[in-house]
Amino acid sequence: SCRTTSTYNNYFGDTSNAALANYPDAQFIMHTGNYGSGIDAKYFNGFFSQLSGIAASKPLVALPVSYGLFNQQFTYNFNLPNASSQTQNYSLVYDDALILCLNSTSTSTASINNHINWMSNEIAQKGEGKWIVVAIGNNFYGGRSNNTAIKSKLTAAFEQLGVALVIQGKDNMYARSYPMVSGQPNTNIDQANFSTKEGVVYLSPGN
Repeated sequence: SCRTTSTYNNYFGDTSNAALANYPDAQFIMHTGNYGSGIDAKYFNGFFSQLSGIAASKPLVALPVSYGLFNQQFTYNFNLPNASSQTQNYSLVYDDALILCLNSTSTSTASINNHINWMSNEIAQKGEGKWIVVAIGNNFYGGRSNNTAIKSKLTAAFEQLGVALVIQGKDNMYARSYPMVSGQPNTNIDQANFSTKEGVVYLSPGN
């Protein structure tokens, strides 16, 4: 996440290049942070300028965050596969994982119910034998927890639906939780034989 176009080179661009140098076989890049401090085109231009040598070879998994999926710049710049017409959520299957990408800017009660119904349907159709991973531009467990209005409903749904991992956004630090069950960390786990019955792990990659 960057607040000015000039910092993309210092943070996002350099980090992406270093990551791909260490993991050249990575199949895609996921971005769960902000794209700037507003919806002006200059922020997206700065973002993509740092991907110029990367985007041609690596798909980008983009998530809407605080400035909204429905603003003109986001929808103009990103092509979301199989996006839901109600929520603009979308999914992808990668090896033995089903990744559910949620539009967390849509926070009304009706929208949250739509998120849950959409996840349930995607898992029923594509999730058999897969690890279920959620990517979301909010932070529920980490250094900067936000959007408490949707936290309780979505985290409960993640547990009910058998989600193994939630990759979060909007946090300036790296953090990984214990498996969480009903808002509490489960510290008594079998790490060698982990199952989703032991809770949901929340990962903040850092902005």
